[in-house]
Amino acid sequence: MRTSKENTNLYTVGEVAKLCNVSKKTLRFYDQLGIISPDYVCPDNNYRYYSQQTLSSISIVKYYKQMGFKLSEMQGLIGKPSYFYHENNFVAKINELQEEAQKIHDELIQLHDWHRLLQEARMVSAEYTNTISVKCLEVQSYCSLEQAFSYDYRESILNIPWTNYLQSQQQEITGPVVLKYDSYADKYNGTSNQATIMQKPVLSDQPVPNLTTLGGFFVSTYHLGDLGTINAEYPKVQQWATDNGYTCGPECYERYVVDYWTTTNPEEFVTEILIPISKQKCTAK
Repeated sequence: MRTSKENTNLYTVGEVAKLCNVSKKTLRFYDQLGIISPDYVCPDNNYRYYSQQTLSSISIVKYYKQMGFKLSEMQGLIGKPSYFYHENNFVAKINELQEEAQKIHDELIQLHDWHRLLQEARMVSAEYTNTISVKCLEVQSYCSLEQAFSYDYRESILNIPWTNYLQSQQQEITGPVVLKYDSYADKYNGTSNQATIMQKPVLSDQPVPNLTTLGGFFVSTYHLGDLGTINAEYPKVQQWATDNGYTCGPECYERYVVDYWTTTNPEEFVTEILIPISKQKCTAK
């Protein structure tokens, strides 16, 4: 900083603010952070003055901000004589922004998946007529964890051990909670004491803890309302399968489309029941 106002073109804070479209407060902040400081401060009135060269550096600051640099990260960047210094900072910022971009990408996947569940629930609630159908599901990978099951659906879906386990594995999940029961007959009869909780990983190319898969041909139906009455759907599914020449099971899956994660009103719950099926073989007479 100059100690005297030499015979050269200098700009006041107000002039710099107007020319560069920044506030006076911003210029003071730049000075406090050591990013851009005035070339001369008048000892009599403490007025600040900037040279043309310093004024033009504000364009560099704006470009750094555009690239994602925080003001605190710009300290020492302006006016460095060697581009090697900038290269190191740019590489560090590129790595940081790539991590942020991946995080935003993951969050978007989860938000889109949850939004699709709400849309699915709205369509099912509007059009549902006790429909039972056959579905062919593409085989997909799931994170999973086997746990005790006591027909306390809230505890099984808002599952603290599950979320703790995923956190310990540094794994993010998306989509609905799915519970797998090894025997659909036991589930219907109220005698299931184990269930495997499943959810899709956000990134399918990352290692999946306790990898399991779900896919193939299933008989599908939706249950609307309180999960305490969901078992009433199973005899209907079994009868439909028998009438149409299918063998069910032995396992079953309950896919919780709208549940405790979304609403406190059990009457708004939407759950899909999925039971693997195969076509019964004809016996030659």
